[in-house]
Parts: sequence; C-alpha cells; structure tokens
Amino acid sequence: MALHGLAKLSGGVGGFAGFLGTLGVPLPGLMAWVVTIVELVGGILLILGFLTQIAGVLIALDMLGVILFAFILRGSPFLENGAITWEKEAVFGVAALCLALAGPGAWSVDEVYGGARTRGETRTRARIA
Repeated sequence: MALHGLAKLSGGVGGFAGFLGTLGVPLPGLMAWVVTIVELVGGILLILGFLTQIAGVLIALDMLGVILFAFILRGSPFLENGAITWEKEAVFGVAALCLALAGPGAWSVDEVYGGARTRGETRTRARIA
C-alpha cells in the first residue's frame, strides 16, 4: 500500500484527483489527498506495526471505496473475460482488515513500546520504581 501511495504522490495528486472525478467520487481533490495519505502513511504504519488497528481499518475502507467507485457503481461485471475484476482490491482490503482485527505481532512497535493487547489478554510491563 505504501508503494501505491508513493506512486500517487510522485505522479501528481492532481492527476489522480482528475481520475477520481471521472469515477464520480465526491470531492475528488480532497479524496485524492486522503487516499494518497492513507495508502502511503497507512502502509508504512502496517510495516512497522504501529497504530495497526487504525491503519488496517483505514486501508480496508480505502479498498472498499475502490471496489465501489471503480467497479460496482460503474456497472463492471463480477467476472470479465474469466477473471474477477476487483480481486486484488478485495484481497488488499481483507488483509488489512485481518491485521486490524488480529492486532500487531510480537515484533511490532505497538507491542514493543505499548504493551499491546492481543487475544483478549492485557500485557503489563514492569514498572521502574
């Protein structure tokens, strides 16, 4: 996701906003920046395991928006030439949602510095007196 956001940023967010306008996305200029930041920053946050649940939910919503505006609302069929039209976007969205629900791993920034909660257990760190 970080690479997708970087590509939008380096390619010019204005051009991406124009593309969003052709898809019928409301406020395409603003949404272009929102999508770019969510993909770039959210992707980096997922790599680091920092603010994992927030980043995962935002990326899942981003992918839901792509599926709705780029495929479903444009009348794109579910299958086209024997291939699922929005398979990649669905996989990215579900993977991000899985990370949001499962939480960060043991080597994540959230776990190392925040004592993150996993599987219903609360981990406590030793306090220095």
